[in-house]
Amino acid sequence: MNTVLAEPAVAGRRPAPVTDPAAAVARTRARPGVGGTFTQTLAMAWRSLKKMRRNPEQFFDVALQPLLFTAMFA
Repeated sequence: MNTVLAEPAVAGRRPAPVTDPAAAVARTRARPGVGGTFTQTLAMAWRSLKKMRRNPEQFFDVALQPLLFTAMFA
């Protein structure tokens, strides 16, 4: 079995480590606190409600589907 290298090996030089961008961001940013999480949740809920105003059928999907599944499978 042959191994193919992306770059040719140069004597005395180590290849650059491959880093995951998501992992790098996760290490540099602090986790949000409870207040920040609550604020972000409210912002996302507000955006969803604003979108539902343009598409009222979506409200019925969100409101009635859990009730129908509960009635069918309970």
